[in-house]
Order: sequence, then structure tokens, then C-alpha cells
Amino acid sequence: MKTKTNNWYRKECVKVAKLIAKQLAKYRCINPGCHRTAENGFQMHGSHILSEGKYHRMSVEVKNIMCQCAYHHIDWHENPLLQGWFEERFPGLKKELLEMDKELSKIKPDYKKILEVLKERYNNLIN
Repeated sequence: MKTKTNNWYRKECVKVAKLIAKQLAKYRCINPGCHRTAENGFQMHGSHILSEGKYHRMSVEVKNIMCQCAYHHIDWHENPLLQGWFEERFPGLKKELLEMDKELSKIKPDYKKILEVLKERYNNLIN
């Protein structure tokens, strides 16, 4: 039987963290003035605030994921610096996430353990 790698567990953590973030947002797009919801038939995405590619370790942090409709998710990635509403709505969050990333860069993550913690902490949302 093949052994699951730390990277496999990281990808599973990302899936679970996105699910949790969407559940916490009740599958509603967080963009101002957007009223799209999964309940109304719109596709909802878990979108990273700090990009998964550049901030690899932050990809599993629920606080770094927001629920957006597919339209706004694409817009977020195409124009992240033009999203002035984000800092107004979530003052200091981006700075907090950057500080978390700096602290996380000092340790080697055990994604298997992180996955267990996510499932335990948010059991009521993902089961």
C-alpha cells in the first residue's frame, strides 16, 4: 500500500479548510453588494486571501479563505490590489495573515496532524 505524503495531506487540508470557510459564510459571497448564494443556485468558491502559490503554508488556514461566488473569485485573482473593499471590511486581517505566515515559516508543518485538528475543531461543520 502506498504511503500518503505530507503534500497529499496538505491538499486534503486545503479541501477541508475551504469547505469550512464556505460553511462559516453560509455559502454566501462576501463581496459587497453581491447577493449570490449556493441556495440561489450559484457556485461558491473558497478563495485564498494570501495566494496559495506564494503563501504555501497559509493555504490550510481557514482564516485565510473567504467564500466568493465564481464571478468574484475570478475577479479577486485578476485584480487583488484593486479590492479596496477588503481592507475596509476586514481591517488589519491581511497584516495579521502576513504575520501568521512569517511565524509559520519557522516550522515544518505536519499536515496529517493539521488535518486531524481541522476535523476535530470544525467537526460540526464538515459532518
